[in-house]
Amino acid sequence: ADAYAKDRHGAMTDPKEPAMKVSNDELNEAGIDVGFRDFCAHLLIPLNKCRRETKYAPWKCEHERHTYEKCQYEDYLRRIRKLREQHVAEGKLVHAGWGHKGDVVLDASGKAVPPAGH
Repeated sequence: ADAYAKDRHGAMTDPKEPAMKVSNDELNEAGIDVGFRDFCAHLLIPLNKCRRETKYAPWKCEHERHTYEKCQYEDYLRRIRKLREQHVAEGKLVHAGWGHKGDVVLDASGKAVPPAGH
């Protein structure tokens, strides 16, 4: 079961930090570089295994790659939401929702701020 609430598009809505699903020992054993040890590293292990087994054929391992890239994107969205919440708490932004038409994000001076990704 997924630990995150999803919006109508299937994107994560819970800004809480997820838990690591693999240990450092497992990451060491799988040869995962320190720079890739994030909350999606558990998906990188089978992706890299598939890549090695198929000699990195670009048309192979599509499901594993898609799953890993989706995790990366959802983690990016989680971090953006968390940053926005920090800015709201610090008074840097005043907001009235997340990513739906009609939502307005204002900076401390009352000026509209474009949504992330636009």
